[in-house]
Amino acid sequence: MRALWDVSAEQVATLDQLVDLAQDLERSLSTLQAARDGVLALASRWALSVAGDADEADVSVRAVAAELGAALRVTDRTVQRRMAEASERVERFPLVWQAQGAGRITAGHV
Repeated sequence: MRALWDVSAEQVATLDQLVDLAQDLERSLSTLQAARDGVLALASRWALSVAGDADEADVSVRAVAAELGAALRVTDRTVQRRMAEASERVERFPLVWQAQGAGRITAGHV
């Protein structure tokens, strides 16, 4: 650790800038992840709203997950899991979701 004791004021300023940049990026990532969760929760809600009854709900959610999966280049099962998790997060924990969207907490905190 002695190496950090021998740094110049300019090097300390550079480190401070790097820390600030890393924080800004983390906030941006959290905001984008919350936005993605919002879209996935809306997609899940839409799928359920167009389903005629409970038997059709699963097929509808799977069809929407397949569409999103193809567009996002991930499996439909992955999207279906993400949709369920996003719906739970957005509907059951709206303040947590909003805090993530504002960049105050990360996905790890959620």
